Parts: sequence; C-alpha cells; structure tokens
Amino acid sequence: VTLNNNNSSITTLTNNGNITGSAGTDSGFGIRLSSSATITNLTNDGIISGSAVNDEGYGMRLVNSTITTLSNDDTISGTAVNDDGSGIRLENSTITTLSNDDTISGTAVTGSDGQGIYVLTGSTMTNLTNDGTISGTAGTNFGGGLLISNNSTLGTLTNRGTISGTATT
Repeated sequence: VTLNNNNSSITTLTNNGNITGSAGTDSGFGIRLSSSATITNLTNDGIISGSAVNDEGYGMRLVNSTITTLSNDDTISGTAVNDDGSGIRLENSTITTLSNDDTISGTAVTGSDGQGIYVLTGSTMTNLTNDGTISGTAGTNFGGGLLISNNSTLGTLTNRGTISGTATT
C-alpha cells in the first residue's frame, strides 16, 4: 500500500491478510506514506512486512505523513539483509496513538540499524501502548526496540510487554 501524492488519504484500513513489499536491492515497504498522506484508522490483524535484499526493508515507513490511530494485533516487520530494517519508521511524521498487542520487529541481518520502531527527524508519537513485543536486531551495531532521535518526541509510553534491542557485534 503506497500513498505518495499530496494529501492522499485513507479513512479506515483493516488488514486481516498480508500486506507485503519486497525489493531486489533497496527499499521494500509493506505500507509507505509520504507527501502529507494520512490514514485515520489502521487496524492490523494480519501481516504487514517489507524486505530488501540490500538496504531499507520497512514494514511501515512514513515520510511527512500522519496516522491517527494504529492498532496492531499481529505482525509488523521490516527486514534488510544489510542495513536499515525497521518495523515502523517515522520521518517528520506523526502517529497519535499506537497500540501493540503482538509483534513489531526490525532486522538488519548482516549490517546495522535494526529497529522495531524508529522515530526520527522531527517526528512525534503521542501515545504508545505496548502489551506485546517490540524488538530490533542488527548483525553489527544499532539494534533497538524503540529509538527516538533527531528532535523527535514520544509523549506517553505504557509498556506491559517487552521492548528489546540486540546488536550481535
């Protein structure tokens, strides 16, 4: 699912199956929003995944975009064989409420930057409630469950599950 024209929007997206994207080299996305795209309500009861043979495998990537409510009851995952695998990545974007009851994961198999949730470049996540697992794994360095960086904000975090990061070397 890609929304990349100015002000594209989806009011309600419910996934009970598989939303997947794969790249033979770089940039595989399950869901990608950019250029002021919005999703008001997204409910995932299936699999949202993105993979790349080299870099940038993202389950969900938001650039200059907004999701008001995201409820995950199954799996959101991003895998890159080399660098930059994230379950959810926000760049200059907003998620108002994210509830995770199952799995959000990011993996950089042989390289760096495997992040479960990566909030960067002036992004905002207002409320994050985790009753499941948020994990990031990197083959070298920078494996993080939840990373907030570059003038970004997380308002309220409620964790009753597991948030973990692993860097192999």
